[in-house]
Amino acid sequence: MYKLLFLFFGMAITYGQKTTLYSVQLSKNEIDTIFSLEVKKKHNITFRVYRAYRYEDVNGQHLLLMTENAAKKENTAFIKENKHVYNDSIKAYFFDLKDEQLELKRTLTDFIGTNEVSEEFSIAYWTKFFALKDYDGNGTIDPILIYGSYGNNGTDDGRIKIMVFQGTRKSGIRHQNGTLDSERNTKVDASFYELPMGIQKQVMQQMQAITANGSGIFPDGWQKDMKAKKLVMNEF
Repeated sequence: MYKLLFLFFGMAITYGQKTTLYSVQLSKNEIDTIFSLEVKKKHNITFRVYRAYRYEDVNGQHLLLMTENAAKKENTAFIKENKHVYNDSIKAYFFDLKDEQLELKRTLTDFIGTNEVSEEFSIAYWTKFFALKDYDGNGTIDPILIYGSYGNNGTDDGRIKIMVFQGTRKSGIRHQNGTLDSERNTKVDASFYELPMGIQKQVMQQMQAITANGSGIFPDGWQKDMKAKKLVMNEF
């Protein structure tokens, strides 16, 4: 199995020599080849696979696997009403390719619950706002993973999380949506403001894209607040 894995990534090495930095979404066949039952068992991958990406930078080759778990049965009425597939939890796996084998570096897990405003019915990756790029120009790719939950009014009263991975550090921005101004607030990890400015600017651009897409409303004046390095932003 690992010989196949090595051959698969051997093609990527040739490509990587020309471009240094690259990322690509894996096909279903590639996912099935790499994440066999043996590999899933070894790394306790129990949720269904949503998407997977491979990427290469100056530190070598990497894989990001996004998985999701179907919503619990008690949410069946909500699922039927909205005619979508809903999840009660998600889990992401970050791997390095070392000595022809996948080496798990970190995981990220989240799940539905009751947020500050609403009961939650689903949680999902927001890959429309996702890309794997080097945002600070140091030769390494900086994954920025964005996902959100859905409450009684869809995303209008769900949560949004923006998780930034740079080297061994993880920084987050956590936003509570709400139909009322007083319900909305955004919390920023202090470590976020220690990140290179290129990464901070990219996150702010993604927050603007989320607003333009109608997927979230951040507190009025949030751009100014973030420039002032505020940790909590709200409408009052």
